[in-house]
Amino acid sequence: GLPCSLSLKTRLADKSLGEATRIMEFCREITNTPAGEKVIFNSWFISHAHSDHFGGLPRFIDKYHNQIDIKNVMYSLDDEMIGSTRDMGKVLKMIKAYFPDVTYYKPHTGEHFDINGIEFDVIFTQEDRFYPAADGKLSCGKVSSKLREDGTYRDFLVETVNATTGKKEYDFNDTSTVLRVTFPKAITGAGRDYTSNLYADANLVDQVIMKTMSDDLLATDIMMVPHHGHDSHPELVEKSGAGIFLYTQNKQAIYGPDNDYTTQDDKGTYRNPLRKNF
Repeated sequence: GLPCSLSLKTRLADKSLGEATRIMEFCREITNTPAGEKVIFNSWFISHAHSDHFGGLPRFIDKYHNQIDIKNVMYSLDDEMIGSTRDMGKVLKMIKAYFPDVTYYKPHTGEHFDINGIEFDVIFTQEDRFYPAADGKLSCGKVSSKLREDGTYRDFLVETVNATTGKKEYDFNDTSTVLRVTFPKAITGAGRDYTSNLYADANLVDQVIMKTMSDDLLATDIMMVPHHGHDSHPELVEKSGAGIFLYTQNKQAIYGPDNDYTTQDDKGTYRNPLRKNF
């Protein structure tokens, strides 16, 4: 399957798939597509240009391109960025090579659109560089690059100040596109609409969203936990009022191989915060 942090499948009214997938067999199952027929992906959504969110895509389409058809690819990137964004550009060219009729779509904050009866609201994109600071004034995020010890670069956006060290920091995760998905009652058959807020890897973006978006948009039935649960978002969780949380994290990363969540993993990150955040 795809080694992506999140892979959501949404079956649309015409049995096409609304988003990416992990397992080809599962795609056929939920779309009732028999062997020998192509599985249709209406839209393949890429939240941001981190490899754990798109890195499995080239391997998947290289293996299954004869069994699938991708109609649209939706993403929001910044041409100024380098590194992982450049790598994603190569993937987009690969998609075009396999699916020459594919359409690319760049979402913008505030947009509302419909795909076969399922409604989408764009809550945040990397274009939202201006955000309220603690003093109520507007701050401007800056694009920057940091050279790692291994000689590679990492991209950053949105400048913040670490409360402990006082140093300025940049987090590329905050270039994530945040979507709100509404499943109308005509589709759910449950007598009412159901909503899902997909925050991808947004870390500090929740502070922006809570200051710029209405509580009606924050309230949701299903909430995707931002950034795999690495960061605590108590206010966002409370405002969501969600009954279901999508926690895209490896169980072993939370509890450890022996359920010893106090130990460190190979990168020296304590599992305990992962367990306690949500």
